[in-house]
Amino acid sequence: MRALRFGIAAPLLLLLALGPGASAQRFTLQGPPSPLYLEDTGQVTLKAVLANTGPRPVTLICLSPGAPILRGNLGTAAGGAGQTRLLPQGAAPTCARTGQVLTVPPGARYEYHRRVPLRRAGQGEYRVGWNVRPASGRAWLVTNRAWVVVSPGRAPRPTPTPGAYRAALQDSRAGVDSVSMVGARLRVTVVDELSRAAFLRALGRRNLDPAALDLTVLPPVTFGTRAWPHHAALTVRRQGEGYLLTLTVTNRAAQPLTGMTGICHPLAVTAPGSGVRVWQDGHRPCADLGVAVNLRPGAAYTQSFVWNGRTSLGERVPAGRYRVTAGWFGFSASAVLAVP
Repeated sequence: MRALRFGIAAPLLLLLALGPGASAQRFTLQGPPSPLYLEDTGQVTLKAVLANTGPRPVTLICLSPGAPILRGNLGTAAGGAGQTRLLPQGAAPTCARTGQVLTVPPGARYEYHRRVPLRRAGQGEYRVGWNVRPASGRAWLVTNRAWVVVSPGRAPRPTPTPGAYRAALQDSRAGVDSVSMVGARLRVTVVDELSRAAFLRALGRRNLDPAALDLTVLPPVTFGTRAWPHHAALTVRRQGEGYLLTLTVTNRAAQPLTGMTGICHPLAVTAPGSGVRVWQDGHRPCADLGVAVNLRPGAAYTQSFVWNGRTSLGERVPAGRYRVTAGWFGFSASAVLAVP
């Protein structure tokens, strides 16, 4: 199961301006860095911060005794809501009685903490409020909401030597879509199963554990099945060291074929005996530039593609018969190619 992430739901801080040129006070709710995993984290500390960011003191009038109140999922087995007081840290002020006046000096920053038990995977919402009235006259100082999202299981272990894994990836000659570090763990996405197998072999040659990284494969390219009267044909001919693929789609309907398409079209070369796709294109994310289609009845549209005769690993395909498929605007056609 994918790890879920934790973060503050919205970067909205309650900012009270106390008149022209006056002080400003911020009251925010913070949490630990993400992600959290249930088997690794029995409790989590939530932190409320009261800060005066202005040049003048801020006055708060207590409307009831006590420290700020934390509301939200406080760790019950059913995940129900509850509330509890936060604990002031250091010199953080609290209300000893109703009507007490608290003064927050310029530049002051106070913290209030609370440990919250985590007993199940899922999402919990938290908010802090304090029954004090700022000089602006509004009661109940309230913070932003914060969300804690907990994933089941344990946190994945970090990739011990990312450089060695990157070197193995380069050595494998795999077709790579993306490589990135997510926290301390390497994430690699390759273009097809051929590339995945080649990368795993390269890891084995270097005695590197494949479980120490996240390896994914792009979904295979798919071909549309547009329900429209048409005829589609694909021709393949040699061009240099590669092949020129020409797809022709004829509109057999009594009305024009209209719509919008992009510039990326699906292509695939498959070894019929094994069913392995030795090369494909059109399965990566592609910006749709809004190319207009307007094909009148009986008219034909031709789209050409070039394949260099190599696999996604950059190797020339062995001699044999291959099925080549190309698509455009939801239509597709195939042809058999004999590679000498």
